[in-house]
Amino acid sequence: MFKKPFTLENALYALALLIALGIRFLNLGVLTLTDYEAKFALEALQISNGVPGVVTTNPGYTHLTTVLFFLLGGADFWARFWPALAGAGLVLASWFLR
Repeated sequence: MFKKPFTLENALYALALLIALGIRFLNLGVLTLTDYEAKFALEALQISNGVPGVVTTNPGYTHLTTVLFFLLGGADFWARFWPALAGAGLVLASWFLR
């Protein structure tokens, strides 16, 4: 089986991913949520606490965040976790499109 060697190109992509993760996750939970963010985080928090609610326009975010809130508790950091991960993951798009 042919195995590709780890090249300088791959190392630079890995470095870019680490920098993106650092930038996105540094001080992620320090600032308070904006009204737009808080609306969806509150939906997720209510569902994780067992309060029946209506999921509006972001069911993917709401359900993924509900799982985090249920397991780890409600916090601004966890409310921003999935968008930050997706934003940092965009660096990988260039690697897949090369």
